[in-house]
Amino acid sequence: AWSADIFGAFIFAIVVTLWLVLFQEYWKARQCTHALTWGMSDFEAEESDRPGFKGELIGSFVDGAEMFYFSDADRRPRYYKSIAVTGAMFMLVLAFIIAIQFMKGSDTAWVATIATYVNSVGIAVLNKVYQHEAMKMTENENHRTDTEHSDALISKLFLFQFVNSYSSLYVLVFLQKLIMPNVAYQYGNVMSDLCVTLLIIFVTNLVSKNIFSSVVPKVQAYMNFRDQGGETAENGMSAPELQFLMLPFDGELEVLLAYNDLVIQLGYVSLFVVAFPGAPVLAFVSNWITIRMDCNKYLFMYRRASPTGAQDIGTWQAILESMAVLAVITNCMLISFTSLVFKDHTQVERFALFVTLEHALLG
Repeated sequence: AWSADIFGAFIFAIVVTLWLVLFQEYWKARQCTHALTWGMSDFEAEESDRPGFKGELIGSFVDGAEMFYFSDADRRPRYYKSIAVTGAMFMLVLAFIIAIQFMKGSDTAWVATIATYVNSVGIAVLNKVYQHEAMKMTENENHRTDTEHSDALISKLFLFQFVNSYSSLYVLVFLQKLIMPNVAYQYGNVMSDLCVTLLIIFVTNLVSKNIFSSVVPKVQAYMNFRDQGGETAENGMSAPELQFLMLPFDGELEVLLAYNDLVIQLGYVSLFVVAFPGAPVLAFVSNWITIRMDCNKYLFMYRRASPTGAQDIGTWQAILESMAVLAVITNCMLISFTSLVFKDHTQVERFALFVTLEHALLG
């Protein structure tokens, strides 16, 4: 049986976090190669206005040509509104985490038992609610190009989903005994509780992702097809007419949500890998299933996608780099302070181990 309190867990965590750091460096070089190969190195400097951009028609400050302009002063109140809504959602997440902690400390056995399941479902629901609000807020901010619009939406989505998805795990590992010292661990110790919690959240995310990304579009496509009389072969519709009945494909949003799901999944795989070593295997199976379901979805439910360009993966690069750093720090803290691998060492020695590992992995 696996235990996070054996030396093998220490080695496994080091290997995974080292892989994550090296992967970032590999991708930087690969990304630049692709940009040069496809002639996209200056794409963002030459990018045209997005269709949804609205502004005042003025002469360009550079060459006097007509251009649409939307000032920062006009956009600033819209930023404030986005900050207020996001702050309110953060307060809702905090209230939800507090409620989960009280459920875990309940004297009623079944309430404490279902707390982890309620937590995993709540994370999925809050992520979907904020995704809807973030899309509206970003559209309201009126960004000029698709790249600026995508970067703004990515920042909102990931910041909220990071806090919503991982804060309960950090509370469990590092704060639960401080804020609720009388609450016993449901599965014996903190590492076992963390492992089970991660497993439940991972499976819940897999199920909810497949429902929202595959089952719901399939139902929508079928209803659209049926309402227009496309379910019979004798209706005389041409191939273009039948394709028109399919769901419209939003390339920017689809790619953004796919990246978002993968990065959140990467967090579950890497941040606490010392406690849940099965996460990489589950991620592999999950991604294989997702690829097969996406093939079916894009071939038979959506209209043909229009090709678009990009200079790089944008804000996702900074997010991946930050995720790698945080994974190193989190796993080093788990190994040094939480697991029992180095239980016979003093706190000073453990701290020295943490600093040494962290510096060695991050360079």
